[in-house]
Amino acid sequence: MRGSARGAQRASSHDQGASSSRIVLATAVAALAFLIALGGHVLLPAQGVRAGSTAGAGLKAVFIVGPSSASTSEYLDQAEGMAREAEAEGMKAVRVFTPHATWQRVVTVIQNANLVVYFGHGNGWPSPYPPFQEDSKDGLGLNPSSGAGKTSPVDYKGANKIREKVTLARNAVVVLYRLCYASGNAEQGMRAEYPDSARDRSVATERVDNFAAGFLAVGAGAVFAWGWPQKINLPQRLAETNNSMDLIFMEPANNTGSPNAFVGTDDYYRNSSRTPGATMHLDPHQVYGHLRALSGNLQMSAAEFRGGTSQPDTVAPQLTGLAATVGGKVRTAAAGAATFSPNQDGIDDSISLRHKLSE
Repeated sequence: MRGSARGAQRASSHDQGASSSRIVLATAVAALAFLIALGGHVLLPAQGVRAGSTAGAGLKAVFIVGPSSASTSEYLDQAEGMAREAEAEGMKAVRVFTPHATWQRVVTVIQNANLVVYFGHGNGWPSPYPPFQEDSKDGLGLNPSSGAGKTSPVDYKGANKIREKVTLARNAVVVLYRLCYASGNAEQGMRAEYPDSARDRSVATERVDNFAAGFLAVGAGAVFAWGWPQKINLPQRLAETNNSMDLIFMEPANNTGSPNAFVGTDDYYRNSSRTPGATMHLDPHQVYGHLRALSGNLQMSAAEFRGGTSQPDTVAPQLTGLAATVGGKVRTAAAGAATFSPNQDGIDDSISLRHKLSE
């Protein structure tokens, strides 16, 4: 059973998914407890999602699901559930789902998004697939054309493409959900990056740093990388609390030590080498390795995230009360230009300006 619950990140075709994130209301409490024990992202259907909140009004959330081999249906199900959580908070949820998740469509809808959640394959670095380049690495795995295939093939658009074509809202939040490399681990079937090795920490940190860099460069304030289903209603936390991103990242779901929420036994911080001023918080599991990471401005609050909806101020302030004092005499604009001669001749060598601004 543990193997089926791993729900790991990977890029190859033998992906094993976690148990379904949505449950029918008619299922018994025992079934719900079973899903929780597996570490699944437990999300009730639409009629079970709290509705009526307007806390997220004005916020735009984009949910992207790329072709994901055997896990595609599960990812579609979980993305739909999270989109409904966002809508329950009053956010505008835009869905870009395989087999119609093309780069052209993503570029069209992602502009100025406040929340971006991507489910799919991950192509990161370090990996067994050199060289390191960001035309296809550290970005999104999408459909090469609309209707090309629901589960495959995958067209990778890397961090360079994101920098060229995407602008997110100020202090946007990006979630890289269930993909390889983004949270530090490689692919399922490869050796996990265990937290007891300094080298493994170095490799995991480099992967997290690389994957977050492109999104941080285009406006994101924080990038969550979750390689395991999480027991948290993130849209609600972003819309209704003032918690920092790091506090949200460190929310515990239970005491089982599952990576479905903060593990906290071997977590560590690192400064980013890719993004000046950014910090990373990695929260590895002793068995499954690096499945949880957060990058960017870790102290950014949910209130600052919501403030990203405001438009830039393009109106210049009004200047009034301008006066110049030259040689002990006050000159105003109405009295004509004030002149001075800073040539060390002792005459009008200094000028003092006073003014008021409307903002």
